[in-house]
Parts: sequence; structure tokens; C-alpha cells
Amino acid sequence: MSTENTLSSQESLQIINSMIREARKSFSKTAVFFLIWGVILAVAGVMEYFLMQSQYQHPYIVWPIAGVLGGIISGIIGRNQSMEKGTTTVIDRVIFSLWTSFFITLVLFIVGCVLSQVNPGPYIIILTGLPTLVTGMVLRFKPLILGGIAFWIMGLLSFFIPNGYIPLFFSLSMIMGYIIPGFILRKAERDGSL
Repeated sequence: MSTENTLSSQESLQIINSMIREARKSFSKTAVFFLIWGVILAVAGVMEYFLMQSQYQHPYIVWPIAGVLGGIISGIIGRNQSMEKGTTTVIDRVIFSLWTSFFITLVLFIVGCVLSQVNPGPYIIILTGLPTLVTGMVLRFKPLILGGIAFWIMGLLSFFIPNGYIPLFFSLSMIMGYIIPGFILRKAERDGSL
């Protein structure tokens, strides 16, 4: 009887690990989204910093441009990937739901901060850590876990620096939280090591 329970437990663990491997393979195709958004938002942060330094009247203009550009590129790639994709796993749906909820929360948060005339930068950085970390934990992918933690650390630190440097902190957090894990995920996808 105990042998049957042991085998059953081992089989259950194998099934769970198999599901996580499949989800990783499926999710690795989204590495491109981490790279796209990481690069676009990191560049936007640097551009805002330089526009602020040049005394440009509306340096924040880079953010809606970056959002629209990232949205268009992501939409096109996402549509193409959904046409190629076969089955959707439970973990795929959980991660999709997490990131969709994050996006809606992010937009509402930005609107609230802008209307309240509060710099949303530190809050956005901290908020971005949540879905990044959870995704890394669900997939057992350490670079995303570390990326989520990096977002939290950079977000917290950005509360204690002058407003003029927050865009640079934002850019650095995108590099650590999205771009580096995105490259590692992309490499793992190509190597077949997921």
C-alpha cells in the first residue's frame, strides 16, 4: 500500500514538473515581449531624462509614445504567435490573467497619479515587480524572480532620489527586470534548456 502511495506521489510530482516544463517552453516564446517592452521603456526613461535636462516643457511625452509603440508591436507579435500556437495550458491562462490584470491596474494607477500630480515612476517600478516575480515563481525561472526583486529594490530606492533621476532608475530597472531575464529566456529557448 505504501509503495503505491509513493509511486502515486512520484507520478504526481512528475506530472507537475512536466506541466511546468511545458509552460516554460510555451512562455519562452514571450521572451520577445520582455525584450520589446524593456528596450522601449528603458529608452523612454533615458529620453525623458535628457528632455528634462534640456528644459523641454513636456518631457513626459515620451511615455504615451512608448506605450503606443510597444502596444502596436506587441499586438502584431501576439496576433502572429496566437495563430501559430496550439493548446493553451492552465499555467498559460494563469500567467495571461496575471499580466492582463497588471496592465489594467497599471493604467488606472498611472491615470490616478497623473491626475493627482504625483510622479508615478516609483510606484510603477514597484508594481511591475509583482507580475514579474510571480511569473518567475510559477515557472521556476530564477532570472525573472531576480528581475521582480530588482524592480522592488529600484522602486524603493527611487523614492529617495531627486525626481530628475527617477527616469534613469526606471531605465535601469527595465534593464535588470525585463531585458536581462528576457535575453536569458530567449537563450534558454534557443538552446532547448527550458
